[in-house]
Amino acid sequence: NEVDDVILHEGGESTLGLDLQIALAEKKKPVADPEMYLSSVENLIPHFLHGKSVAQLFHWPAQPSSEVHSINDSSLAHSWAFPLADIGDLIRDALDLRRLNKEIAAFVDVPAEVAILYSQTSTLQLPPEMLTWQTTPYLAELEKTYNASRYLDAKITFVTERQILKGWLSRYKLLLVPAVRNAPTEVFEKIWDYAVHGGRVLVVPESFLGDEYNRATDHASRLGLIIRQTQRPKPGGVGAMVQGYDQSLSQAVAFVDDTPQKLSPTRTEVFGSIDQLETRGIRQIFEAKSNAKILFRYSDGGPAIVQMLVGQGAIYYSGSSLEERSYGRLLEALFREAGVTRPIRLRMVGGGDVWNIEARFAPLGNRKLLYIVNFNPIPKRMSIDAAPGFFSSLLDLRDHHDVRGAEITLPAHQTAIYEMF
Repeated sequence: NEVDDVILHEGGESTLGLDLQIALAEKKKPVADPEMYLSSVENLIPHFLHGKSVAQLFHWPAQPSSEVHSINDSSLAHSWAFPLADIGDLIRDALDLRRLNKEIAAFVDVPAEVAILYSQTSTLQLPPEMLTWQTTPYLAELEKTYNASRYLDAKITFVTERQILKGWLSRYKLLLVPAVRNAPTEVFEKIWDYAVHGGRVLVVPESFLGDEYNRATDHASRLGLIIRQTQRPKPGGVGAMVQGYDQSLSQAVAFVDDTPQKLSPTRTEVFGSIDQLETRGIRQIFEAKSNAKILFRYSDGGPAIVQMLVGQGAIYYSGSSLEERSYGRLLEALFREAGVTRPIRLRMVGGGDVWNIEARFAPLGNRKLLYIVNFNPIPKRMSIDAAPGFFSSLLDLRDHHDVRGAEITLPAHQTAIYEMF
């Protein structure tokens, strides 16, 4: 990313790795995927909506291999894993990607107002027993944070420690810190300064316990917190070593003593609409300064999530790792409190959380564009909420049909791209 003119990215499932590589590049570059493997056809268009520029699909040979029969399982043209209907969708998607290239590029150009801290320090400072794990507490929380924030109708990105030291936090309204156990003290000071000048920060345990040399730090007291006890799930066993695509060896880890717990809201003004949240994983018993506002409590009445006003901004601290959907509900309130720009909001017809449905708005000159991806296995009916007079009808740019009003039904595993009038 630092020396090349093109970002190389191989992957056809989650867009997390793609978004991370684009964020690491620091300046705009085309993204090429020389070997895009699609476990599901539905993932093709979302990757381009997130910034992929060109891709060569793996794979479409002229005829099945007679030497390595197992490779035919991944052949789009020959595998039984891909029904003809999926291949038809794939060809249509590829044609639409070319035809709607300017509209798709418009979504990529929208600046993100929410960033997740990608800490190289926390990927390197690991206890010896974690060196062979398929994931670590930090990487697991990073992925959970990304997934929980995807379905809130706003673009998200990543910010690195190096970028923070360059002053990049001023670009964002909200910073998410997912179990960043180790970080240079200079980075913590920049985050503190960001909050003082009006930024919003959410910190999830265990964060800011040590520096890049794994020396203990006292940043918790700077936040006005006293950590009395930390309860961690225990590894119940590790699987056999498995060789990955990159030839590395890793082990799956199962955890015990990981019973979920409920957090009860205190019905504050900003978070009053949220019902109970569910935690799973690490849990901290802590005390906060008297001026900290308690937003959620554990079942024993102790503080679980608190807000601490810092200068013109605020730092939110969660003493527990949250389940993804609970995390999403918390982030919804934080996006709203931080003033994250979301001209369009999706609402489920009949009520309920919007989940596994990704939507983004983008301007293109005087045009107003919207894409919606339904990752669910069933159709979803939803309404589009916007300011009065913002739009009265939609034109489906893929199917060329008009939609009157604000309600739409999107089939399972489909992506729709609309122009709003």
